[in-house]
Amino acid sequence: MTINKINYIYLFVLMLTACTSATENTFNALVNTSYKKDKTLQISISKLPFKADTSSLSYRIRLTPITQDAFAQSAKLKEKLLYNMDSCFYLYADGRVIYPQACETINGGIPNTFEYLVSYGMQPTINNKKIEFNYHDKYINQQKYTLPLN
Repeated sequence: MTINKINYIYLFVLMLTACTSATENTFNALVNTSYKKDKTLQISISKLPFKADTSSLSYRIRLTPITQDAFAQSAKLKEKLLYNMDSCFYLYADGRVIYPQACETINGGIPNTFEYLVSYGMQPTINNKKIEFNYHDKYINQQKYTLPLN
């Protein structure tokens, strides 16, 4: 009788662990934070936790320009970094570019640092594929930055 109970417990635990979808497994495999820095710009991204909704993937992105001279002279540059960023962020997965569904500026309170909440719609076809976060800077140094997410 004890062997039957152990078998049932084992079967129950096995069923619980098998209940995650392929998309949930992909989300869980992605890195929580990533960081890149060069002479002109520092980028950090943080994955936001998902709550049973696996239809979108959200990141908090922080851009910190290293050279602050351009910001002292140009209010237009700050305005562009606050309102014209939706096409600068994208994911590259399975040979496809995925642009965000939403890109919102976050007022972080740190001078000359720009933060964004970016949310991507996820397709099941990218499950278990290599996923990269890309930032194509259009306003500070016109460079592309790639951060691997898995």
